[in-house]
Amino acid sequence: MSPYALIFISVVLGAVGQIFLKTGMGELGAVNGVAEMLQPSELIRLFSNKFILLGFFNYGVASLLWLAVLSKVDVSKAYPFLSFGYVITALLATYYLKETVTPYRWLGIFLMIIGGYFLFKS
Repeated sequence: MSPYALIFISVVLGAVGQIFLKTGMGELGAVNGVAEMLQPSELIRLFSNKFILLGFFNYGVASLLWLAVLSKVDVSKAYPFLSFGYVITALLATYYLKETVTPYRWLGIFLMIIGGYFLFKS
């Protein structure tokens, strides 16, 4: 499989992982920081949520694919492609989570993509 296909799949899995993690935290509710999350009862609650587990699973597979990418492509060439994750995550959040992405946020995402393009071309 081409390294660019692996990059694309990795980026999509990372974006989907974000949606799963957000869905899981939406079910569990707000936490008051890292110290609270490290309490054994909270860790059990987090890791008992199927969406949290799916999010971590997606990140794990994405990371393994990313290792394959890094074995074939310079990190300085591969890493700018991760900026597409912003677009995919925003689209998924809009569609699945019903989040509102303002025009300014879309503009910021677009500018990051443009920056990633220039990094890739240089």
